Amino acid sequence: MSDGNLFKAIKNTISSAKTVVSAASELIIPKRTEESQQSQSNSNEGNFESGLYFRPHKSEFTGLIPIIDFFEPQKMGLSLATMFKNLSFSQAQNIFYRGCRALVGGVKDKAREYFKKTLEKDPRLADAYFMLGIFDWQERKFKKASENFRKAMLMHGYLGSTIKPALPSFRLIMPITANLSYALYPDLVGISIMLALCLRASESNESIKDLEQMLDLLPGQNSLLFIMSLLLYEQGKREKIIEILKPSTSDAPKSALNLLILAKSLSELGQSDSSLQIAGSMLDSDNLDPDLRQDFIEIERVSRQQEQGKTTSPIRLLLFERLQIKEPQTDSGNKIKKVIRKPENDADFKEIFYLINLATGKKYKLRTKTTIGTTGCDLNFTNDPDLKACHALIALENGKWHIEPRDEGSAIYINNFKINKKAPINIGDTIQIASSEFEFKYMRKQ
Repeated sequence: MSDGNLFKAIKNTISSAKTVVSAASELIIPKRTEESQQSQSNSNEGNFESGLYFRPHKSEFTGLIPIIDFFEPQKMGLSLATMFKNLSFSQAQNIFYRGCRALVGGVKDKAREYFKKTLEKDPRLADAYFMLGIFDWQERKFKKASENFRKAMLMHGYLGSTIKPALPSFRLIMPITANLSYALYPDLVGISIMLALCLRASESNESIKDLEQMLDLLPGQNSLLFIMSLLLYEQGKREKIIEILKPSTSDAPKSALNLLILAKSLSELGQSDSSLQIAGSMLDSDNLDPDLRQDFIEIERVSRQQEQGKTTSPIRLLLFERLQIKEPQTDSGNKIKKVIRKPENDADFKEIFYLINLATGKKYKLRTKTTIGTTGCDLNFTNDPDLKACHALIALENGKWHIEPRDEGSAIYINNFKINKKAPINIGDTIQIASSEFEFKYMRKQ
């Protein structure tokens, strides 16, 4: 089925479902009081719907890289699955639940095996495609991940129905601020966002197209608008951002993220009066997230300087730094072009890139080319018996970081996936070199 036919089929399903639900609700669902509505809106846990969640989290900022997380331990869901696996579930569902137990237990290879076997029994089980897509995503197999997410979309009528009983608080989490994060579930919004992020990671231009089609099906969906505007910004398409976000309301904090990107785009295109109006409206709100408030203060400061005819510095948003959004560069003709950093030496860095040993917490600064081994390298570790004399090379090439083995027997893993040749690494990746585990991180120079 082509992408166009896929989205048409989804649109027809959504339209039919809305009609049925609307008719049924008038007959059997009593109207809620304002108090009960408010109570439900304040209870986000277990909602099982992709979107922005307002609650503190312990996850580190990982950029636009969602990671598997749970709201709470999965003991109840797993025990129920065990009790009823031979009674009410199909054979495919039983296998799927075994995969869920393996996932919670941290045995990812076994979980993947179970999810594959699930599809052998029932190729319509959408949640199995979704889980396999996540594993492929973590291993940087973006093309394969995209294929699995598309298959899950094709079976959209079954999304979430199998995984919810086993893992009621399962989610993919993408931290935004200390108190805000996007939770992505196996639903149309979650899969659309994961598919777009896969295509972005593989440097495909199709990510915007898919999101546009999904927004045609789900108009005004804040999560889709947010991700789409970030991708458009990286491509330098500020006018398009203004076009899709201008209808946004100043309903803080729901639309705050979108309005922040809109205000930044307006200011950078010289429309400082409009950006000031948005910033002022948001700063008057009592419900604005503290981290986002700082970013709106920055936009207000720069926009006010613009109105006074002063030379302004670029708008630097903490949000963009946390999500690792690439800033497009403006030349003298006011055209946007993609930035490729080509430093000739360490002094050209605006950031410091380093490895942090997960066992000891010790940090090791990286140069544009850093060799790692036991002797004669830039970083020498003599206490690792599995480390080769020259084990690995971490280097920056054309604005991208890579790691590669320097010896045929060098053991290197990226996010638990073994590599045998040069492979890309991203901020937040876990890198195992011989017996030592590191995290690849960065910090801005003061």
